[in-house]
Amino acid sequence: MALLDRVTGYATDDINTKICPHQLYGLMREFARGAVDRQYLIDTMNISLSDEVDIDWLIAQYQAQPDATAKELWLQGMWGIMLLSEIGSPGYTDQASVVAKITSL
Repeated sequence: MALLDRVTGYATDDINTKICPHQLYGLMREFARGAVDRQYLIDTMNISLSDEVDIDWLIAQYQAQPDATAKELWLQGMWGIMLLSEIGSPGYTDQASVVAKITSL
């Protein structure tokens, strides 16, 4: 998941490719309320074709939530996981753990 690498900083220290967890959260919230569409997410975060699979996975995880309350909790949970991963909190330091945690929200 190249997009997660860019958010968590696993793959690069290059500030030009890094996506701040706050930015991802804000954009996903705007997507959730219908203020922006998928293409806006792609354009704003400079998402490559390979990253599109990842953004689609995040969108699908969000949309799979059964109701508005669950969707809100999912957004907050995803944000928290990304923040903890970015700072290297134990249990949040590898991509497999982050994916598993997001999937279990």
